[in-house]
Amino acid sequence: MAPALESMRLSADARQRVAREHLLAEATARMREPLDVQIVLKTVPQEMYGALGLHDVTVSLGEQPAAGEEELS
Repeated sequence: MAPALESMRLSADARQRVAREHLLAEATARMREPLDVQIVLKTVPQEMYGALGLHDVTVSLGEQPAAGEEELS
C-alpha cells in the first residue's frame, strides 16, 4: 500500500509542477506581447503577483533598492 501512496503523491507533485510551469509560461508570454513600456510596467507586477502568489510586488527602474529591500539580478 505504501508504494501506491508514494506514487500518488509523486503524481500530484508532478501535476502541481506542470501547472505552475504552465502559469509561468503564460505570464511570460503575456509580458512579452506589449511594446508599450507603461503596459509592461503594469503587466509584470500583476503577472508575478498572480502566478507566484506573492503578497507584494514592487517594480522600480534606475534606482537602488531602498533600505531593507532585496535587489534581484
